[in-house]
Amino acid sequence: MKLWEHGDYVVGNCRQVLLFSGRGPWNDEALEKGIQTTSSSLEFIDSTRPWGQLSCLYGESLFPPSAYEIFLEQTKFRKKYGITSIAVVILNSDVSNTIKQQLSSGYRAMDVNYAFFDSIDEAVEWLESQGIDLDPVEIKSFFENSIL
Repeated sequence: MKLWEHGDYVVGNCRQVLLFSGRGPWNDEALEKGIQTTSSSLEFIDSTRPWGQLSCLYGESLFPPSAYEIFLEQTKFRKKYGITSIAVVILNSDVSNTIKQQLSSGYRAMDVNYAFFDSIDEAVEWLESQGIDLDPVEIKSFFENSIL
């Protein structure tokens, strides 16, 4: 787990899914460090096959304008790398609608297929329906062990 002044997160992967568990709010430093950590996990993704991301966000996972630009750049990079679907679960947040608006705006701008869910199980089912190779048990274990 990486602990920064703003933004704690754990990154992993399961077959063709990049896994992200994080608690915001985010700042530029947290996102820049996150790029390095996420890059290591992307090495295990086969970009020639459908792949996705499952993010579980806690608390106030929002971006100030400069961090939002970094988020957009990373979304654009993942789109170029062939990401096909992003599933997002938001838990324990009083600002979930604002988080959804901010993420939706970025994902739409980058033309990325995305959806929001109330549980990890629903998100996993949706990713499977998108043709993404994954292991539901391993994913559930990752999120159970990375609650922030």
